[in-house]
Amino acid sequence: MKVSREEQAYRWSALVLGLVLVVVMLATFRDYGVTGDEGFQHRYGRRLERWYATFGADRSAVEQHDTYYYGGFFELVAEGATRILPYGVYESRHLANALVSLLAFGAAWMMGSHLAGPRGGFLSLAFLVLTPPFYGHAFANPKDIPFAALFALTLAMALRTGATGPPSVRDVALTGVVLGLTAGVRVAGLTLVVFVAVLWIGRLWLSRAVPPADRQLEGRESWSARSVAASLLIVVGIGWVVMVAFWPWAQLDPLRNPFRAFQVFSRFWEHMVVLYDGRLVTSGEVSRFYAPRYLSLTLPETYAVAAVVGLAALAAALRSGLSDRDRRLRVFEAVWLLSVAVLTVAWLVVRGVPLYNGVRHVLFVVPVLAVLSGVSLAVALGGRLPRPIALGAVAIAGGLALVTLVDMVRLHPYQSLYFNRWVAGGLPGAVGQWETDYWCSSYKEGVEWIVARHATDPPGERIRIAGHSGVFQITAGLRTPELERRFKGVTIHEDPNYILATTATGDHERTPGRPVHVIERMGAPIAYVFEARPVPDVRP
Repeated sequence: MKVSREEQAYRWSALVLGLVLVVVMLATFRDYGVTGDEGFQHRYGRRLERWYATFGADRSAVEQHDTYYYGGFFELVAEGATRILPYGVYESRHLANALVSLLAFGAAWMMGSHLAGPRGGFLSLAFLVLTPPFYGHAFANPKDIPFAALFALTLAMALRTGATGPPSVRDVALTGVVLGLTAGVRVAGLTLVVFVAVLWIGRLWLSRAVPPADRQLEGRESWSARSVAASLLIVVGIGWVVMVAFWPWAQLDPLRNPFRAFQVFSRFWEHMVVLYDGRLVTSGEVSRFYAPRYLSLTLPETYAVAAVVGLAALAAALRSGLSDRDRRLRVFEAVWLLSVAVLTVAWLVVRGVPLYNGVRHVLFVVPVLAVLSGVSLAVALGGRLPRPIALGAVAIAGGLALVTLVDMVRLHPYQSLYFNRWVAGGLPGAVGQWETDYWCSSYKEGVEWIVARHATDPPGERIRIAGHSGVFQITAGLRTPELERRFKGVTIHEDPNYILATTATGDHERTPGRPVHVIERMGAPIAYVFEARPVPDVRP
């Protein structure tokens, strides 16, 4: 099939954007601080290694802490990275995290291209790249980003499988492998079986109910109930085996333990204290609309523009009629993709699942929303809306995207703390109302400031640094022997000289001492450095 110049331009644009993304990630991954969960995850990774090395004789991976409810796929990848990369443990994990996140960006491009051609692929990729919370979490979120990336890749594989003819065994098997890896990070990946089934059964129905517009589409008639059923059985079988292979706790009872984990996660960590709408409450007490509320606060304004355009384009398509099968199939696939995001969030709302830590637990729907947004603008430009309206919408979205890009640069390396202007009032409006640096990744910057403050001090007693989170987040920044001799990470109960405190849940309001430094972005305080006990002056 001949490719037009416009399509070539969009393909090259997507390639260039992807390369720029990779280069920026490689250049900046060491800027990101250690997050509060990474210590637990690193230790879980070590326990996983011992499980496999001892063929299950070392049972710490299935008995210690509650991390055994999670699959171990990414943790094995991350621990492998610490073995082969020439960086510290957490820097190596951050690079592995960022590289795995690229699967989400690639999947967004694949889905957008499938639904709306090269233009849709480029715009879908651009939307996800310019989504600050997703980009920021890509470096140091070992639970939600790997899950989101593999979740998106499973959806992309499901769309690709059987799109232009009978499903190939290879594509069906790959879909099962990726689905299994998704569940091998978090058991919620098993819900993808239902969505894949709906997609493939819907295609079967359309192939029989609507005649093809041209002879090139006749191959789709080879979809049959038998091929769909066989494909789904292969996906479930391969997916289950892959999931269990990377999840020691599931290996203890492969049929029941995954469902037990699913039940546990529906009421997980109900007593976590969170800042929600200006009040400190437990995660079990937050509004059942926590997930959609946080999405409205943290998605850039470009998504709102794309949503309006998408609804207008869909209405125009329905008015003009969907007489041929290819057009109906694309609309069905887009609605199916929308249902993945809407139904999963709706399930959280209806069940009242305890949530905390901002938008991170629903990051897996963000690539889906990015694809729908990119496709909406692509379809509008393709003629579904009057040209002036389409160009005006794209111009508005482009201007807002530029503002978002500037915000991402100003927030660096705290893009995960992004709040939009229209709903949240930006980061300055969110501080004191919503959780900001709940993972205390700003401790890295605080430790660096303390080290620089005492860089010219003569030798003396070790300067003790504490924080309201894990000590490992402080010691991670004191890796050299020289720094370890001069500074020491301690708890806040061990007579520290300095205490680090974020504004996420009001730690700064209950910290003793006097504030000597403020870590801020865009005029908003993220964290404070308190001097709890002055460092003795040993200068002659």
